[in-house]
Amino acid sequence: MTNRIKEFLISIGIVATMFVIFGLILPSSRHMSAEVETNRKPSIVFDNLDSFERWKEWNPIATRDPFIKTKLSGAASGKGHKLDYMSSVPKDGVGSWEITDVVPEKSIDVKVDNSAMGFNKRMKFSLTRAGRMKRNTNIVQAYDVDYGWNLFGRYAGMYVSGTVGEDLKSGMKKFGNMLALIPNFDYHDLVTGDAATDPKFGKTEEKNLLFISVEVPRADGPLKSSFADAQRVLNSLIAERGLVADGPAQIHVTNFGQSTFAFDLAQPVKKPGATGKLDIPVGGQIKYAYYPAGDIAIVPAVGTYNDLPKYRNALKGWVESKGAQIDGRPFEVWQSGLEGSLTPAGTYNVMYRVKNAPAAAAAPAADGAAKPADAAAKPADAAKTP
Repeated sequence: MTNRIKEFLISIGIVATMFVIFGLILPSSRHMSAEVETNRKPSIVFDNLDSFERWKEWNPIATRDPFIKTKLSGAASGKGHKLDYMSSVPKDGVGSWEITDVVPEKSIDVKVDNSAMGFNKRMKFSLTRAGRMKRNTNIVQAYDVDYGWNLFGRYAGMYVSGTVGEDLKSGMKKFGNMLALIPNFDYHDLVTGDAATDPKFGKTEEKNLLFISVEVPRADGPLKSSFADAQRVLNSLIAERGLVADGPAQIHVTNFGQSTFAFDLAQPVKKPGATGKLDIPVGGQIKYAYYPAGDIAIVPAVGTYNDLPKYRNALKGWVESKGAQIDGRPFEVWQSGLEGSLTPAGTYNVMYRVKNAPAAAAAPAADGAAKPADAAAKPADAAKTP
């Protein structure tokens, strides 16, 4: 019996010794990375990593748990921006990502905190120009973790490539797919630091709209004629139904093609003494729509109506980079009227209805009757097409 005990203890000693020796041979840290290439501009890629507003859309931790709870804190973006998460998936559990350093359009350093083995966990996103004529952006997501003299951690590191490594590959693929849905327009020239002219989120009141669909060649004469005819028909029905205008007319863009311009001329209306959704009999070419109060994104614009597509696309990109979603077509208030919109001095407010706007979107923007756009960036300074 004594000999068997000795043999057992010797066996344990040999196994323990081998465990220690092999553990000391294993790396005291691990590094792994994954990458994806996109044709989106570095500025667009950077903005979608410099804030965790859209983290849940591409990160595998979030996609594994549809009911994951997240909380953003600290700076709105950049250094000090932090995301805390709580997942019901045991291997993910509770953790956080916090941006510790950024080099605009070049790199983003992130401190990672979770229950996995190891310490000094960090993530780095690096952006470089790639592809033919350097028109693409290559994104590398690298993860590093230290184990020091923790032998159990070193052994755990043997499996990191099959867990974290696979997450990096999956996440980068989803991130690339997400970027593909964002218009490839650099909206940064719209952001000047002037609150009166920068794109912003706001609130819109409920609106009852009467509208007529118009499709005309992209030429001043046909546009003026069709616009005037549509306005005349709308005004006639408004008078017949005892309604009054409830704000300026709106242009709801259907298609701005190379040779044709299709849109709905919409007039917000109200009935004195009535609120909410109205019962307005319509017929023929006139249609009615009710829009409840909600969030919008708005940016002032200057130029002719032919300059507006760049603003529409740039505003859409800006909205999506903030984690909000576009809800419908772009619509505009042509503040200079039709005649003014045929000149380079035309002023407008370009808008989208949006969902999931950041909480800070509380400032009223009264459906484009907000501040006039006469101080807006000129078209040459607006978002450039690729």
